[in-house]
Amino acid sequence: MFEIKIFIFFVFINFFVSSYLFAAEIYPDVTWLHYKSPEQAGFTLERLDKIKKFYNKKSFSALLVVKDGAIAIDWGENDRRFPIHSIRKSLLSALYGIHSSSINFQASLADLNCNDNSLLTDQELSAKVFDVISSRSGVYLPAAAENNEMRLNKPARGSYKPSKYWWYNNWDFNVAGTLFSKITGEEILGSIATQLAAPLQMQDYRVTDVTFP
Repeated sequence: MFEIKIFIFFVFINFFVSSYLFAAEIYPDVTWLHYKSPEQAGFTLERLDKIKKFYNKKSFSALLVVKDGAIAIDWGENDRRFPIHSIRKSLLSALYGIHSSSINFQASLADLNCNDNSLLTDQELSAKVFDVISSRSGVYLPAAAENNEMRLNKPARGSYKPSKYWWYNNWDFNVAGTLFSKITGEEILGSIATQLAAPLQMQDYRVTDVTFP
């Protein structure tokens, strides 16, 4: 199995800039606009050179920097479909934020009738939505997409009560997706398309490229 190193920045802050070069705000059209050069966006050659050396040293696949609504740096294969995994947590977190006003984060797994093939104990069922999305559910059961290291180092079942211990737990990440659909009635991939990709004008996003455990 080969590893692809990906370094994609979506930067919407002003940095390395002593003054604004453009007073008018720029918004993406069907395709995003590009500055003629990073310098036009306000980046200094000296600091760009440092970034470029770091980028090359780490063999990253892509770097995208957006400043004031237009692309300032576009290095590598930013239009290529890469197999990536943990970005799902960030996307799902954004979806929870969008729907936060209609989600009861204090609802428990028992309240939501959420269980597993290995039936959850009363202690595990007391985990709240907030515990699950913060990876503190205290449920340490086998989960999809775990590697050997995650399986071997996982705490023993029942060793921590919900909310008491953080653990990088694929069970939580997977169940967070299940709970999102259960609570909102929305399918995750469709919600990413309508709530994130469309309003942010992600020009290369395609639902057919995405799978979600």
